[in-house]
Amino acid sequence: MHGLLALSALHYAHVHPQQRKKYDIISVNHQNEALRFFALRLNDINKDNCEAYFFLATLIFIVSICSVAHSESFGRSIALSDVSQSFSLLHGVKGILDFQPIEAWRQRGGPLDGLLRPPVLTQGGWVSTSAFQKRLDAITSLAREVPASFTDVINPQSVCVLALEGLRRAHQMSRGEGEKPGGVWGWSATLPAMFIDMVASGHPTALVILAHYAALAKPCEKADWLCDGWSGAVMRLIERTLEDEWKPWIEWPKRSVFERIDVDDMEV
Repeated sequence: MHGLLALSALHYAHVHPQQRKKYDIISVNHQNEALRFFALRLNDINKDNCEAYFFLATLIFIVSICSVAHSESFGRSIALSDVSQSFSLLHGVKGILDFQPIEAWRQRGGPLDGLLRPPVLTQGGWVSTSAFQKRLDAITSLAREVPASFTDVINPQSVCVLALEGLRRAHQMSRGEGEKPGGVWGWSATLPAMFIDMVASGHPTALVILAHYAALAKPCEKADWLCDGWSGAVMRLIERTLEDEWKPWIEWPKRSVFERIDVDDMEV
């Protein structure tokens, strides 16, 4: 109930600007209660109640995305930890799916069926040579310069490369026939935990990768009050965090976001 009330209060604040402050505070209180309830019962999730917890976790994730997206209009200050928390929450949502077969989740149809159906990747052609894929080639070279330990398979360099491979896949999926732009949110569910921690701590290479994801995710904000403004809020946060020597790396995605240029219409 607290998850639903948190989202409802955010929506009311969005459509009633004159009461925005009051209902934003109400939303935060309900969000904290929902998080506390969920955290205390993680070990109680089973096959019989997993659906209820799935919807609760999904509501909490949506509220966290919305809170970042509307931080400026609500007068909130946000940090990289708020962005990384959203990614961690989506990992929690994904984990709940393991309590029963995917077919069982899909059998009722509706939006969940579309979300969980096997992805269709666009094969070859222009996608592999698109502006965004070429841009990711350059960022991959940057990622391979991150210091890595040869004794640990999972290290800062390897998780950055994995995040970029996931971003390539998310881009290909978003260009598939019949795909909706919102599908790119699935990228954050594939991120290694170490990469999410790197985002939270302000690791420059991780933030450069995140900036390019923000540019790819921008189209899904169209006509959706929930996430409208997320890419811009994240980009401004990244720009404030990065040292000057790193800022040229985000000029490309920054222009895509703020000038509303599709990533595949950008010059490389």
